[in-house]
Amino acid sequence: MKPLLLCCFFIFLTIRANAQQINTDTAIKKNSDTTKASDTSTYVPPKYRNIHKRSPVLACFLSLYLPGAGQVYNKQTLKGIVILGVLSFSFGAAEVYHANNVTHPNDGVTAALLIPFFAAYVYSAIDAPVTASYLNRTYHLGKKKKEFTSLQFSPNVINTGLGNKLTAGVSLVLR
Repeated sequence: MKPLLLCCFFIFLTIRANAQQINTDTAIKKNSDTTKASDTSTYVPPKYRNIHKRSPVLACFLSLYLPGAGQVYNKQTLKGIVILGVLSFSFGAAEVYHANNVTHPNDGVTAALLIPFFAAYVYSAIDAPVTASYLNRTYHLGKKKKEFTSLQFSPNVINTGLGNKLTAGVSLVLR
């Protein structure tokens, strides 16, 4: 009688543990759009939820090659467009000024018009790797924690091989 009660008890625990896990999974799926990340202490904006770890070196090289490309790589598209726009506008203004004043060029004005160009270039090259490192640290990008998904108790009957003796046991599975 005791082995039967013991088996029933473990079956009850197994069913209850799986039912609680199913309810938790359902609640997480319902709240996934307004959710926090799997780490509940840090809110992850929607654009950073399903991305891989950002490489600061690649972000820096992209920004050196084309200013603003490192920001786009870091999912900061508006910032990248603004940086590229400042570069284009500054270089275009300096080129137009220099082309219109060929007979009496004033190199000081041309240099002043190029200051935003160089400032945006340097800012882009510094900001991209710093932002990539910040994103990796803050939102734990690329680090997927293995979550405890289910706990299962299974009653087992083990044949010890000594005659007709059977031994009752419990199997614990963590996934």
